[in-house]
Amino acid sequence: QVENRVASMSRPSSKVIGASKPEKPKVALRNFFPESWLFELITVKEEELKSELTSPHTITTWIGEAICMNNQFGLGVSNPTSLLVNQDFFAEIRLPYSVKRGETFPLNVTVFNYIDVELPIRVKLITSEEEVQSDNSEFDICIGPNDNKVITMKTTALKLGELNVTVEAVITNGIKDCKDVTEGNGFKDALVRQLRVKPEGVPIEKVESDFKCFESGKEKFQMSKLEVPTDAVSDSERAWVYVTGDIMAPALENVGNLVRLP
Repeated sequence: QVENRVASMSRPSSKVIGASKPEKPKVALRNFFPESWLFELITVKEEELKSELTSPHTITTWIGEAICMNNQFGLGVSNPTSLLVNQDFFAEIRLPYSVKRGETFPLNVTVFNYIDVELPIRVKLITSEEEVQSDNSEFDICIGPNDNKVITMKTTALKLGELNVTVEAVITNGIKDCKDVTEGNGFKDALVRQLRVKPEGVPIEKVESDFKCFESGKEKFQMSKLEVPTDAVSDSERAWVYVTGDIMAPALENVGNLVRLP
């Protein structure tokens, strides 16, 4: 729940602009970042509809509109409106779409300051040492009023799969060459993102299909033995078995995967 800074873009809140002290973020760990929000079908029986909603954890501006159907008046479309979800200070992680296991890549963390005072920030990268390693996992920075800074960490992925990468940005007094804050020391914004790590090498697939017409109930599928090549990349072996009673089902289920993008 991101509550401490919510306003309409057309009528900005005075709390969002010109604040002289930070407010403590309402969310201990931001981990809900959908690309779209609020696709709902609602039956309206009154002249107006009111709903109390909790925004996702993304710091962004949402654009929304409503489409209505009525037996008497037909189709109606509202004008688009915007909703700003913001915080006094926050961090954002920029991850590549995917990396290879053993690949070293730059992990960029941007820290934003949206108030009118300088903030001393300590940034920490929190990961499992068996999954992700970084040459430096802690940075002290000083962010000016209404400014931002980018930190680049040299990072190496060590394990396959979807790995959690957590970053904390903590207001910390005592940072060199940075003014201490009178209020807000210890306030923290934390978020977690997933890093997709793929095996090294070139993917190779082997597909085997068999069609049976079951009449007596004693028929069996006879599949060849699945053998993994000796030069296969470790931990990259995968196997799937699909059984369906509809001959067109596999084609219809994989329509979205007919064209593979890099």
